[in-house]
Amino acid sequence: MNLKYNAITEPINGDPFSTYSINNYTWGLEFSSSLFLREERGALQMTSIEIQELNYEINLKKETLFYKASYASNEWRFTEQQVILFNQTVQDYNQLLNAEKTMFEIGESSLFMVNSREMDFIQAQLKLIELISKNQTAYIGTLHALGTLN
Repeated sequence: MNLKYNAITEPINGDPFSTYSINNYTWGLEFSSSLFLREERGALQMTSIEIQELNYEINLKKETLFYKASYASNEWRFTEQQVILFNQTVQDYNQLLNAEKTMFEIGESSLFMVNSREMDFIQAQLKLIELISKNQTAYIGTLHALGTLN
């Protein structure tokens, strides 16, 4: 909106106020507006689309974090079950070794069989230590994924 006021006067001898009269003026009011408001509607739609896109990105981040936390928690539980199961396996290997030593002492086995059982027992212990390490790593990963790791 524009408001215009123009004094109608002609300067005489370089002085514009010499012939000035408050009855000699023109004034006008100018108002313009787009009838269809296409540009504003387009900008509003673009803003709505940008907000919707940001909401999708937020939801994607939430789902990704939930997936990572769920995966880490499942891995921790799975490795914990493996440790429990393999602990029993190590105990079984120990029983086989003790039985083989007993058989060797009464003359029913050979030193080769005792060494073989002992190697199996040692390898099982090493595997158990590896599984315990994986379990602890999975536990730390779970804490990290849940955001509770200090």
